[in-house]
Amino acid sequence: MSIDGNVSPNLYNDYWVPWSVKSPLLANLGILTAAIYQAEAQKIPSGKSPIALHYKVKSIGLLNEMLEDGESATSTEAITAVVSLMVNEWFWLHRDAVKRHMAGLKLMIELRGGLDELGMNGFLRKLVLQ
Repeated sequence: MSIDGNVSPNLYNDYWVPWSVKSPLLANLGILTAAIYQAEAQKIPSGKSPIALHYKVKSIGLLNEMLEDGESATSTEAITAVVSLMVNEWFWLHRDAVKRHMAGLKLMIELRGGLDELGMNGFLRKLVLQ
């Protein structure tokens, strides 16, 4: 609630979560992230976990399909997927993969018209910058 008593919209809960769980790509990336953490908890390197590898291959395949299509290549869904993959790789110190994702993300944002043109009331911009 704000000072004037008007409730400001919660873009994350009201829009982002319902939208992202309907996306097969983003849902798979969420499962991938959970599988990576599960592997770590079991003392299995994420690159050797069959479950994590399955969801990583599936997610990258879905993303590649989007990137091959000129319309969906710079979509909110595709940009979000690259950010998600990049965060997972960064967390596990896969620096080369992070650099490749960063280069692709930069190009996607440029093709979309810059950070201020990402839409979603600035939410995607904040996600990218974090």
